[in-house]
Formats: sequence, C-alpha cells, structure tokens
Amino acid sequence: MSTRRLPRQPPDDRPLLTLLSLATQCERERLVTRLSTLGFTDIALPGARLLASLAAGPRSIAGLAEATATTKQYTAREVAKLALAQYISVGPSMDDRRERQVFLAPRGRELLAASRKIKRTLDARIRRQLGTANTALLRKLLRLLIED
Repeated sequence: MSTRRLPRQPPDDRPLLTLLSLATQCERERLVTRLSTLGFTDIALPGARLLASLAAGPRSIAGLAEATATTKQYTAREVAKLALAQYISVGPSMDDRRERQVFLAPRGRELLAASRKIKRTLDARIRRQLGTANTALLRKLLRLLIED
C-alpha cells in the first residue's frame, strides 16, 4: 500500500460535521455534473436516491418512502417526476392489484450504471489525492462513524 504524505494544512477548527458535509457536497456535485455530461440533465440527487432504492427490485410508494426516510407524499411527487422523465414506470403490484408498484425503466437502469461507474472514478481520484493507505484509513474511519 502506498502511503502518501499529505501537504501541511493550516489548522481548521470547523466542526467535523461541517467538514464531512462539505466533502460530501463536493463529491455529489462532481457526480451530478458528470451525469449531466452523459445526458442525465433532468435528475437531482433526491430522484437518484429513489432510483437506487429500486435497484433490488420494484417497491410500493410506501416502501420507497420508508427506504429513503421521506414521506409518502414527497415520494409520490418524486415518483411522478421520475415517471415523466422515463426513469421509472408505475403499475399494479403482482401481489395486490390495488397497490401500485414502482419499477425501474431502462433509462433508470442506465443512470444507475453510469452513476456506479462515475463513483468508481471519483473513488480513484480520492485515492490519487490521498494515497492508497490514507484512502483505506478514511474508508475505515467513515465506516466506524456510520456503524456507531
């Protein structure tokens, strides 16, 4: 594993939450910008998060709301936007015809595939910037924070 010496930085007394949020915001902006260059100009992060929740298979509006920690009303509005943009389709449930299921459409699958590829590229950029050992340490520390 390569260990890269990081440049000396002036002291930064901003709260860790602020730094984590800023780093996340930068990476998300890079992701959205690259998706836009691939023709996915009509998708925002909340919609992409809903699409990712459908990767394992169709879900009801209530199931999507629960998976994304949003309200059913908000989810229904996002589903309508995504359906209009042809990222998803909505149809009857196979189990209960009264319930509506949300399915990934081909365009939604294309977006998820592009997103995975871009995220791997962004990970590689971080690895080049921080070095392999520091990136592995960052991943380990972030997982510890998530699992706590």
